[in-house]
Amino acid sequence: MKKEFIRMVCSIWFVLGVCFTFGLCFFSEIVMGDGSGATIVQILQDMSRSQMAQEPQLLKAVALRNTFSGYVTLFVPVISALPMIQILHTEAQSGYKRLYMSRKSRREYYWGKWIAGMLTGAFMLLFVAVLFHVFMALTIPQIDAEVLEMFGHTPEGRVLDFIKVYIGIFVYGAFSVIPAMIISSFTGNFYFVICLPFMFSYFWDVAMSSIARFLRGHEGLETLSTIPEYFFSRDYLNIAESGREVLVEGGRALVSLAVMFLIYYVYLNRRNDCGE
Repeated sequence: MKKEFIRMVCSIWFVLGVCFTFGLCFFSEIVMGDGSGATIVQILQDMSRSQMAQEPQLLKAVALRNTFSGYVTLFVPVISALPMIQILHTEAQSGYKRLYMSRKSRREYYWGKWIAGMLTGAFMLLFVAVLFHVFMALTIPQIDAEVLEMFGHTPEGRVLDFIKVYIGIFVYGAFSVIPAMIISSFTGNFYFVICLPFMFSYFWDVAMSSIARFLRGHEGLETLSTIPEYFFSRDYLNIAESGREVLVEGGRALVSLAVMFLIYYVYLNRRNDCGE
């Protein structure tokens, strides 16, 4: 697994994924204190440094979480899985997959790739987050102490906020790879494995949003509207926010892992063609 992780992290697809995701961060909308939305590019163009210092939504941890909740969410299921997808596809096409599985074991092959793929996806988003954090630290001024005190932000609390955000980004990157793993178990078509996770993520979030909006629009069902909101693909970002989030998002993570186990033991482990 260690060798697989190094192969994925050192691949050109990892570098391209980092560059593309980092670029997307500049175009994710941040909701300002007055309710208006603006991207980092617009903020740097239109706001003076004194205005930035009065905007609590530009607190680094808050802005980082909001940034990873924008356009990034559409592409994360594909981008974070690309290093793993490319290696699986190349090995299947070259015949190395059959050779490896005949010498080692089916379980070692699949689980080594899958776990390394999840760690690569997590490390990719974490690396982007650190890069974007550094960029914001260099370009966005410190928020005024009076503003921070007004909103209850303490130095100790800000450190804890960063820890929570980075934990959420790590988990989000890791579990965003699972749709590509599931699809790659049933087809070797490179374009299907790339496109279907993107489509699934998009339509899933649209469906959850529509259900939540429907429930909020009907009297007596408003309290149920919070349920579909927990199933947005990006909600892993909040996994460390509270005990309730840990239970909900941790439960989602366990269900995802259980689906992977089922696919392996019910389908992949019973195949006789070495997965080709």
